[in-house]
Amino acid sequence: MNELYELPDGWEYKDLKEVVFFQEGPGILKKQMSKEGIPLLNIRTFNKDETLNLKDTNFLPLETIEKKYSHFLVEENDILVASSGSLGKMAVVRKCDLPAVLNTSIIRFRPNDVLTLDREYLKYFLNSDNFSNQYNKAYTGTAIKNFGPTHLKKMNIIVPPLSEQQKIVSKLDNLFEKIDKSIALHQKNMDDADVFMGSVLNDIFEELEGKYKYTKMKDVVTKEKTSIKRGPFGSALKKSFFVESGYLVYEQYHALNNDFSMERYFINEDKFNELKGFEVKSGDIIISCSGVYLGKLAIIPNDYTKGIINQALLKLTLDKDIIIDKIFVYFWNNLMNNGFFNAVKKGAAIPNMPPVKQLKEIDIPLPPIQIQQKVVKYLDEISQKIEKIKSVQKEKMESLVALKASILDQAFKGEL
Repeated sequence: MNELYELPDGWEYKDLKEVVFFQEGPGILKKQMSKEGIPLLNIRTFNKDETLNLKDTNFLPLETIEKKYSHFLVEENDILVASSGSLGKMAVVRKCDLPAVLNTSIIRFRPNDVLTLDREYLKYFLNSDNFSNQYNKAYTGTAIKNFGPTHLKKMNIIVPPLSEQQKIVSKLDNLFEKIDKSIALHQKNMDDADVFMGSVLNDIFEELEGKYKYTKMKDVVTKEKTSIKRGPFGSALKKSFFVESGYLVYEQYHALNNDFSMERYFINEDKFNELKGFEVKSGDIIISCSGVYLGKLAIIPNDYTKGIINQALLKLTLDKDIIIDKIFVYFWNNLMNNGFFNAVKKGAAIPNMPPVKQLKEIDIPLPPIQIQQKVVKYLDEISQKIEKIKSVQKEKMESLVALKASILDQAFKGEL
């Protein structure tokens, strides 16, 4: 039992399994899913405000649930917590979400007895450092962190008398309402900054469209066959091929975060030579090809590690005599802001990059190099100012989030 400090009179540590019902969702195979039926809950259905979004998810046929998975149907007010990847991310089931069924990597919680444990108190506990510290010590997995019922059975929860729990909930509700309003204001300021940058991009490219001819994307890349290249099929790059060191496998993380310091997967020289058509070089652009971050991109730096892209990336090798890489980045971001991927999406639950053949036909308003340089300089100056504003807002948000964690810590020590 993880008893870290002395509790007030009447408070006690209890095994989580003693006072809380918890259940992890089953492993559902892709072939079991369908386009209609009962919605499957997964981390993508969790909204930031702890509600659920079931519009773009997979389904299980009703007959499959009735035969095998009826005991995984969630109930109103169940507290859902991600147990893999985004550890601790939370949502609460509302009546309007029903019916819905648990999927793997999601654990639901509810009090065994509401006369012993208040549901809202439990929710605050599951959001606290007290709980996260326990699962961070218990999680398994190297690449993807995860925990499950086996770990939860070894964890504990601080349980004051019910009346004290309700007082704590009332105080936290009042305090967090004020803090959350401040956080929302800072988030709005960041969103407004992004909207402003988007409007600047749109104005610039509308002006370029009025002055210069369009050039197809296939005509701004180099003449090599691999100048526009989607990553290899999964069967060509299985995890069983990875080695401790060698040639780096670039992945979505690099495109999403523009961070090339993380080097996780490698292949040997033989595999690299086999997949040499997917090689990246300094100045290449890599683009995320699927998921919620579809279209995010980054430029391979000069001090890059030799390697290849994986199946979740697209690689572009631009002809630098025709187009500056930074103006392409701004053009691409403007394309995304104007809903390009919404237009090409074909009703899939997970959005994906359109075929390379379609990408090659994208029209780019392309001025001479000297004009491109002036445009990039202007946009860089505005972008830097926008990022500075966002950085200040982000720091303030992080301070408020830390304040919430501190208040929760005090609450579970009886010091609120």
